[in-house]
Amino acid sequence: MSLFGIVAACEPRVLAKDTYVPVTGVSYRDATAYAAWLSARTGRTWRRPTRNGLSRLPNA
Repeated sequence: MSLFGIVAACEPRVLAKDTYVPVTGVSYRDATAYAAWLSARTGRTWRRPTRNGLSRLPNA
């Protein structure tokens, strides 16, 4: 069982080959908790993107 009690909610959703859809409507607290959970699960450091980091992403 995951941090939120729903395993499926913690896995990335793939709609088409190599296409990942970002999650929307998630609170700051939940996003931070998910990053901590993912860091513990993978052994890598994960964090929410900063506002500056988001501004450098290309517009799709």
